[in-house]
Amino acid sequence: MQAQKIQPEAQFHEAVSFDQATKPESEFRFKAVIDFVEVLICTSSPTNFPTVRRLLDVPFADPVNAGDGGAATTFTVRFHDPRSWAAIQASLKKLEEHVSFAKEPEVQMIEVALDAYHHANDRDALVDMAARYYRLAANLVSNNHRFAGKTKASVRGVHSLYETYSGFAEGLNLYIGDRTDDCSQHIYVKQTDHGGQALPERLWRARMEIRLQGEALPVRSISDWESFEFGRLGSFFKFRVMRDDLSKYVIGAVKTLAQIGNKNAPELRRKRRVHTWATKADAKLNAYAYDALRCLTKRMGRKPKKGWENLLAADFLGQAD
Repeated sequence: MQAQKIQPEAQFHEAVSFDQATKPESEFRFKAVIDFVEVLICTSSPTNFPTVRRLLDVPFADPVNAGDGGAATTFTVRFHDPRSWAAIQASLKKLEEHVSFAKEPEVQMIEVALDAYHHANDRDALVDMAARYYRLAANLVSNNHRFAGKTKASVRGVHSLYETYSGFAEGLNLYIGDRTDDCSQHIYVKQTDHGGQALPERLWRARMEIRLQGEALPVRSISDWESFEFGRLGSFFKFRVMRDDLSKYVIGAVKTLAQIGNKNAPELRRKRRVHTWATKADAKLNAYAYDALRCLTKRMGRKPKKGWENLLAADFLGQAD
């Protein structure tokens, strides 16, 4: 993976515009995808994991209750980059023809991503968008934020916008929450595939992922996912932008902060979490994100219901601030 150092912090503060995004959305193409779906399968009789893996055409099948011979009746499998729910159902049908299911397979984890591809394949622009994803995200799911790479020594906190840019420029991954949490997020510049192989520059992108499991899953059965509208996950892909009428003193106070978009602690009077008054809903980026989620719903094989889609759009785009 290509990594780089950014300019010294003092020069960085002079070069980067902090009051608004430094790269316009028009320079990017946005796409929402499912990174993987993890499915729990329970069979009526024991079978071995190589058979499950072969019939489902997945790289790995994890036996949950394997016996001495390795056979099991409960497995977890991951479908990476699924084309549609119908494709997943077709794979499961092949397995069910070999061994019957004790109950309907259930999704126990799903990871949905918002990808931003730069039209000129400019890595600096992707670093900029990754930093924007984090800095202006309106709904971060945890207070546990850190950068990490391939070694423990690479783990570090995120305390300023300069550290955010520097971490992404070096090829590090930013994690919000722990992987064992019901809900966690992951932001990075994606330059390799699942196997660690380098991607061509045209496939590089800034990625923001949301991982849902346990109580955070909106539905569990595959049949329920087949009728699922991904716009319902829109709150995880909402962003803010600095207001246009801020004084230079306010801009100076927030310009070096790593994160300014997330909701603050509940106010005593309102008793609910609110965004900082220095920001407003980012109508442009939110519109791109919503459209990407809507297209994901269609690609996975479901058309949004009439009326329901309009309701989601009104909430997602945040016209009322």
